Amino acid sequence: MRIFSLVLLIIFNFSFTLSAHAQRYALVIGNSNYPQLGTLANPINDATDMGRLLEQKDFKVTVLKNANKRQMQESINNFARLLHQKDAVGLFYFAGHGMQIDGINYLIPVQSNINTETDVEYEAVDAGRVLAGMRRAGNGLNMVILDACRDNPFARSFRGSSRGLARMDTAKGALILYAASAGEVAADGEGRNGLFTSNLMKAINTPGLKVEDVFKKKVIDVTKATNDKQWPWSSGSIKGNFYFTINAPKAETVTIQAPVTGNKQAEIEFWNSIKNSANPAYFQAYVDKYGDSGEFAFIAKIKLNELKVDLPAPAPAPVPAPSMSKAQLTIKTSPNNAGVRILNIGPKYQAGMSLKPGRYHIEVSQSGYQRHTEWLELGAQDMVHSVGLTEIGRAHV
Repeated sequence: MRIFSLVLLIIFNFSFTLSAHAQRYALVIGNSNYPQLGTLANPINDATDMGRLLEQKDFKVTVLKNANKRQMQESINNFARLLHQKDAVGLFYFAGHGMQIDGINYLIPVQSNINTETDVEYEAVDAGRVLAGMRRAGNGLNMVILDACRDNPFARSFRGSSRGLARMDTAKGALILYAASAGEVAADGEGRNGLFTSNLMKAINTPGLKVEDVFKKKVIDVTKATNDKQWPWSSGSIKGNFYFTINAPKAETVTIQAPVTGNKQAEIEFWNSIKNSANPAYFQAYVDKYGDSGEFAFIAKIKLNELKVDLPAPAPAPVPAPSMSKAQLTIKTSPNNAGVRILNIGPKYQAGMSLKPGRYHIEVSQSGYQRHTEWLELGAQDMVHSVGLTEIGRAHV
């Protein structure tokens, strides 16, 4: 089984105040095809997927795959120059072979010819080159992620080499995180990505997490996946907050306000925001705002009735024409003691009451029977309308 580690170094200046609009830069390198050391399964996939994720997080990303030493050094130099901007954010990611010699961490390019410890200094890239470029840039925030082989392939023949990468001293205002504690190894993944990088990407992509919370989640996920055999380790402290997802924190409260009358789209959005609520105040607010002309007025009143809320008396229905006379409306019910209400006017219903011509929304109800509602069109002539209620027990007979 191939073994990988991930070392994450985050450098903050103590005077740093992160702007949500600060430019973000990332250099991502994945080396898999080592003629001398053999092919690694995950680094190319890890670099591809990490680069794509960082682009989604508003980083300007450069991705190198199977890079030689010259390509790596030139890219690191160009990357460091981009960081010479106020409040710039930098992230360097490397996936591939890495080793430590006499306490110095080296990143191994492809096409390297390493046979002795001396060769490493000339054939590999010192990880300190990345950190030095970031320090010279003096920008606000830098992150270095080294996903490198924990088991040195030359460990048996190199006297100064040892298992895993060297632990870097914690600088002032820096946070260093390792995939595993000292002397431990980090498990490889069985799928497209390495275990640590897979969980790291999931944590980065979780909305609303500060960078510290991202790595707390990563620790939990990795230890769970390895049955506590692999414990990521961290040291140092930082000041300020950084979110991979810009504007990630969610509002704790939501205030619903009725939009401007006459804007149909605004009315629809307002209705969609309250239609599943169990709070009658929202539906009352809709009725007060849009009245009977609202697109959802009928449903809103039904919701109010279901929530046992009586509507306040609205203004009387508009008179079609001043010269039109009133007509009498009588509702006959079966059973004859059923209650009758006219929902869209203020006055209480009485048999034979005089009303102006117009549309009236009647409701007939009685305990033990299904409630009945309908709209009636009353003209200039008196109207007698009959409603027979259905007993609840016989509704489906």
